[in-house]
Amino acid sequence: MYRNIAASAAAAALAVLASPAVPGTARAQSFRLDVKSDIRIAPDRTVTQTMHDETTPLVESAVRAAAQTRWTVSANQTFEILEAFTRKADGTVVKADLADFITQDGAVGAAASFGDVKIHQIPFRDVALGDTTVLTVRITEKQHYIPGEYSQPMLATPTWGTRNLDITLRVPADLAIRHDEQQLAYEQKKEGDEIVRHWSGSVAPTTTAEKDVAELAFAVPGLRFSTFPTFEAIATAY
Repeated sequence: MYRNIAASAAAAALAVLASPAVPGTARAQSFRLDVKSDIRIAPDRTVTQTMHDETTPLVESAVRAAAQTRWTVSANQTFEILEAFTRKADGTVVKADLADFITQDGAVGAAASFGDVKIHQIPFRDVALGDTTVLTVRITEKQHYIPGEYSQPMLATPTWGTRNLDITLRVPADLAIRHDEQQLAYEQKKEGDEIVRHWSGSVAPTTTAEKDVAELAFAVPGLRFSTFPTFEAIATAY
């Protein structure tokens, strides 16, 4: 889903969400996720991404998932937590405790293991039905796996929650960016020496009857951007 942010050697791309293109049916809403992401590529190609998530469980079964989040970042990225708290239904704020945060080096799995990632686990305190967990993080990447080039994806797989998305990408006006998006509103403007690209949309709760989709990245709502001109250029650089 949105929080699985991990750079790959060739493409660490941005993908977002709206109602899926695979066969699906609407289903009851169990949570609401509001996502605001601001990404800036500097002239020296340093990428800074600030992400603000607000998650509200709407049924009892979603409370436990909302009370804890995990972020996966690559070894070439720095990760900062700018704020983390629970906003109670009555407006009371309960701050998360730094002592509760856990960072794990590497990920070991039955099929594959990754030694160059860090997993950050962030629990929220005193979360109940109707409360909202609020998290703002900043990820900075200065040294890219392929020097001077950068890509990013995010995917919106079918889920039980409603997701509201607001994604902004700011890059130097002389930096060529290729991008594509599915079922998202897109606009572009020039601000000073930067080109500002903006995507937004809302994804309703959905499910799909189709399993093991071969081209999932193109079958569900999403967005990708890259400094590479073509997939062939990525393969050649790699």
